[in-house]
Amino acid sequence: MSPGALYVYFDSKEALIAGLCERDRAEFAERFATLATAPDFLKALAAIGEHYFVNEAAEKQRFVVEMGIEATRNPRISEIFMGVDKYCNDAFEALFHRLEDEGRIAPLVDIPTLVKVFNVFGDGMFWRRAIDPDADIGAVLPVVIELIGGLLNPKKAAPARRSRPRSKTKTATREARQ
Repeated sequence: MSPGALYVYFDSKEALIAGLCERDRAEFAERFATLATAPDFLKALAAIGEHYFVNEAAEKQRFVVEMGIEATRNPRISEIFMGVDKYCNDAFEALFHRLEDEGRIAPLVDIPTLVKVFNVFGDGMFWRRAIDPDADIGAVLPVVIELIGGLLNPKKAAPARRSRPRSKTKTATREARQ
């Protein structure tokens, strides 16, 4: 599609970027929704990381990097671009608080700092994949998940207490006494 044809659908560059950012935010929200209820949070997080950092086309990542750079020059694009960033940060912060409240994690650092560290890892993998055609994020991602897991400090669900079956001998002896 030619650049001129895009303006049939969008009246400005800002409107085009707003549409792309909203599409990406909605996709993220849909994928993110599975994290809170996943029995294994880190496994679900790895699957999302696999999608964004390994399977998604590097061209899409380069385009997002270009939008980010444009956001440094254009206040309106910055507002749009950083709005999506804030949405993602707020979503992770709320999720980490929820998991902590549920006793599923016991973070080693405060949650706002944890979200910032999370961003640094994510942005680094995103950037590396966008600029390095030989980047093997698939090899790096498990290590990053392990590091994040260490910071989140996930707690195993307490196993349900099972009553031990009584032996027939003890039951028979108890009944004989009665």
